[in-house]
Amino acid sequence: MRQGLVMWAMAVLLLLASPALAGKAVLGFVDIARLQLEYSAAQEVRAELAAEELKFQAELREGQQRISESEQRIASMDVAIRTATGDIAIRAGQENQRQVEAILIKTRQEYENRLRDSRQRAVQLDRQLNGELLAKVKMVIAEVAKRHSLDGVLDARASLYGALDLTDEILTILNATPSAAPSR
Repeated sequence: MRQGLVMWAMAVLLLLASPALAGKAVLGFVDIARLQLEYSAAQEVRAELAAEELKFQAELREGQQRISESEQRIASMDVAIRTATGDIAIRAGQENQRQVEAILIKTRQEYENRLRDSRQRAVQLDRQLNGELLAKVKMVIAEVAKRHSLDGVLDARASLYGALDLTDEILTILNATPSAAPSR
């Protein structure tokens, strides 16, 4: 254990000494969490995701209600068939029940298709938020870093000391860009 501590201490000293030996690195940092909250295009996509989620929940409730109603009709027909007298009435009731069951199957299929479409739209929006928007953010970060002659840019959570905060400048550039949200 003591040998491990010595090795760890030597590694820390080497890391601390390396900028002094190789020339001091100039770093910046960006508060990515703040960018996600304050970047207008990200806000638009998040709002659209929230709207899709509400739509999905409404379709879920509607589909469940339609299925429940169909199941209740089938149950009431089953009772009617059991209490019916006469062979013709029983056969007519059974045919009617088959029709209602076919409607139930169709309703379930439509419901599942609508839910699948809603999920695909949510996945598409999420990819957009994490793909296109992130690519634009990275491009702006690179431009700002170059303008400040920085050797690297970290997320604010990784920066403990001695780095330039670029968050405000990057947000200003991102939010000033006309039509900031990627095409949907």
